[in-house]
Amino acid sequence: MLLVAFAGWVLDTEDGTRWAANRAVGFLNGKLAIAQLTGSVSGPLTASGIRWVDPESGVDVRVARVTVDVALRELMEKRVHVQVLDVNGVDVRLSEPTKPDEEKKPFSLQPPIDLLLDRFTLKDARVSRDGKDLFVARAAEASASWTGRGVTVQRFIVDSPDGNVRLTANVSGSSSGAAAAPAQGATDEIYDGRVSGAFRWKVAEVQYVGELSATSEKQKLVAQIRLSAPVVARVNATLGETKELPWQLTADVPQFDPRKGLLPDSSIESLAAALSAHGDLTFVELRGDVAMNGKSLRIDPARVRYQEQVLTLEALTLMDPTRRGTLGATGEIRFATADGSKTSNGASSAAPFYANLNVTWKDVKLPKEWVGQPLATHGELQVAGSPATFNANGQLALGPPNRLADIAVDVAGTPEQVQVKRFEILQKTGSLVATGTVLLKPRISWQLNANAKTFDPGAIVAGWPGKLGFSLDTKGELQEQGPNASLNLRTSTARCAAGRLQARRRSR
Repeated sequence: MLLVAFAGWVLDTEDGTRWAANRAVGFLNGKLAIAQLTGSVSGPLTASGIRWVDPESGVDVRVARVTVDVALRELMEKRVHVQVLDVNGVDVRLSEPTKPDEEKKPFSLQPPIDLLLDRFTLKDARVSRDGKDLFVARAAEASASWTGRGVTVQRFIVDSPDGNVRLTANVSGSSSGAAAAPAQGATDEIYDGRVSGAFRWKVAEVQYVGELSATSEKQKLVAQIRLSAPVVARVNATLGETKELPWQLTADVPQFDPRKGLLPDSSIESLAAALSAHGDLTFVELRGDVAMNGKSLRIDPARVRYQEQVLTLEALTLMDPTRRGTLGATGEIRFATADGSKTSNGASSAAPFYANLNVTWKDVKLPKEWVGQPLATHGELQVAGSPATFNANGQLALGPPNRLADIAVDVAGTPEQVQVKRFEILQKTGSLVATGTVLLKPRISWQLNANAKTFDPGAIVAGWPGKLGFSLDTKGELQEQGPNASLNLRTSTARCAAGRLQARRRSR
């Protein structure tokens, strides 16, 4: 009788509830603080001035007021039934944890006890990390349940200064039995479910509006996203819920003007895309068309594989709008190993990666809509190196059709400097040659030499026809107050229509 009376006093009286709360605060060694309690556990109960501080997890949570009303008698049926949960004034401040995360156990849909939530409301919530806001909500509403039959979200609404989200969902689980082995760390449950909703959300001053839906059954997830702003787009995706995680994706973006809402300062007047891709955890292949200003570039295909710390570009084939010109690229990027051993090419894995790429192209025609005038090009370029050192060299031709200039490039560099060993443009009637060094640290500085002879920049850059002839030595650096440079222009003969420049002079 005394035990029953004590339990009734704790659950049904304000004094008893306050006594139990004080014991809980003391047991948590200062992590929890509650300024005021009114009501009782049997409901409704209101707590004000709540604070939870856990430096080891990097969490500091402050809540102005919480009101909860629980159907206490349903605990006898092994069910927690929350009829009302109102939360006001939430301030979550995240920081770097002082204790490493413990290994997390695999998630299971089987709850320790059935949970029912009839009505949840939230007002004025903010989540920040190191003083920077991550998420702000004016209000949120939800009703949901988590039972042995699965998780059901009958209603989920978030209203934020950045937009709003509405969702409904249900997920159920069952044993996989003799099905394929799950991914490492996963349980042997198979999840079936459905989610649907709509969103209107602003990211970096761009507002995204659309709908989404997803269905999971028979170890396969099928998802659709429909965007109506800032562009009209349709994305369909499937994901196999097996160890290899095979996937497929198609994206269709009808022609739109990116200057309206997405890229207001862009010179591109229209964009469109139709892409399809598939792959798994180690492989990606992409095909499709991307159109810019009414001219289409075809990707057929782009294929990448990642195995044993090596990212291999097996194929990249791009076809110009005429479909006669092609660009191809192959190569690999070898990432550092954890034990500090050498990579197969002998480079130290102390560098985060080492890349070796080769790009070739032929019969490529760039339309006027892309570069301001029709240009033709062919060539080959090799790039090899790491963040510590790199080399890039190649031979190419570029210019208006039937008037191509031969271009040679040989550049080497480190994080401290870039050395231009050779940069040469040879036209039928002129040339431009440049060599020199650009220092990047401790501040940007340069020492360059350039020589031009009846060089026509308009053959490469639209709108700049002319003839340039000069011999130039320059050196300088960028200082806090601005550039400090010296020029030695020994001879000069220049005529450039776009810049309205005509000059003949000698100087030292």
